[in-house]
Amino acid sequence: MKNNTIAKVLHLVVVLGIALTLLALAATPLVMTAYFKSGLGITRTNLDTIISAAIYICAIPYVLALFELKKVCKLIASSSAFSRNIPMSLKRISIYAASEVVLFNMATLILCYTYDMYLYALTVLPLIIISMVGASIALLSFVFSSLYEQVIEMKEDHDQTI
Repeated sequence: MKNNTIAKVLHLVVVLGIALTLLALAATPLVMTAYFKSGLGITRTNLDTIISAAIYICAIPYVLALFELKKVCKLIASSSAFSRNIPMSLKRISIYAASEVVLFNMATLILCYTYDMYLYALTVLPLIIISMVGASIALLSFVFSSLYEQVIEMKEDHDQTI
């Protein structure tokens, strides 16, 4: 009973995360345009469109990873907690996290060199933080995937002996 409640709460948190992400992505062009026009006074360039496009490109693996996490939560909440789909989803999350690191670093470096946006601490710090977090998520989800596969094999061996 308690595990089912925890799984439902986790599923709700993931669904809320997906909804907030999609809402933030929908508002990105409006916020970027307003910020560049009023906050920075940049009106005669398409920089807001290019940065919005870079944000959308970087958001693709993130949103895909959230949907994979939703699948994992749904499987854990149901009676199929030892499904072979869970390790596959965890491997996909690992790939998405690693691709997020690569895409974010490429987009940031291209924007910095193309538009001469050398804001040192504002550029280097997010590169380091997102790279470390993304690499950690990729590594952890890959390790958990391998561990979960071993647990499933052990359970299947145990079920066959009884």
